[in-house]
Amino acid sequence: MEWSWKLGQVPEISFRDSTKHDIYVPINAALEDKNILEEWNIGDESIDSVVCMQALCSVSDPTAAAKQIYRLLKPGGQLLFWEHTASQDWVTRQVQGIWNLFWKPLIGNCHLRRNIEQAVMEGGDWKIIELGHDNIEPWQMMPRVWGHFVKG
Repeated sequence: MEWSWKLGQVPEISFRDSTKHDIYVPINAALEDKNILEEWNIGDESIDSVVCMQALCSVSDPTAAAKQIYRLLKPGGQLLFWEHTASQDWVTRQVQGIWNLFWKPLIGNCHLRRNIEQAVMEGGDWKIIELGHDNIEPWQMMPRVWGHFVKG
């Protein structure tokens, strides 16, 4: 599913070419679009894997999105994510808050100060295969968090 229709992003040419062979089918829908999901027979425990790359920062409720992903994944289904997250440094977090005033309307509702790790963890009873951070410098404005979680 392509989450960011507001930003006008479309799958790459190579991905579009793969759809000609019925290997992948891009579905332009948000997790909340139940009618479209039903049209494609996507329901509870029907998906093998979900990849989230810088998407949870822009949804209205990242915890609700993580719960929906968990619900849609089959038992043993995988969630792979790479997201930017709130800084652990108090001063940098305040600067992120100021940037948010301008950033959100310009970058498709992207929130700089969201605790994405917490939102995903609250989404379900995950088995954590890998969880990492790149908080190398405390002043880093867009620290990253990534993970490989499996539905328990």
